[in-house]
Amino acid sequence: MRFYNNKYPKVDDIVICQVTKINNSEGVRVKLLEYDNIEGLISLNEISRKRRFTIKRIVVENKTYPFLVINIDEKNGYIDLSNKYIIEKDRALEKYTKYQENDLDNSQNNY
Repeated sequence: MRFYNNKYPKVDDIVICQVTKINNSEGVRVKLLEYDNIEGLISLNEISRKRRFTIKRIVVENKTYPFLVINIDEKNGYIDLSNKYIIEKDRALEKYTKYQENDLDNSQNNY
């Protein structure tokens, strides 16, 4: 489901993503939940300021997280994301909380 008219987010947008695959040599693959589940990639050096061996401590497959869009190649359909620049006081946490609340409301309405 697409929440916005644009096919792709803009650089510096914060998007809600679900982690689909963690690869220690490539990075983390995610789907952008607000943009029709298109795929994005978080390279190893953009996951965290911490060392690489802690990737699975930072993100978990099938969980949702806010990430920052750092590059978009619309021609090839590549979206590069980062977790390094999101801090607790950032509006990403507000957006993430609202997304979780909406998701919870929708799941309760389906019963």
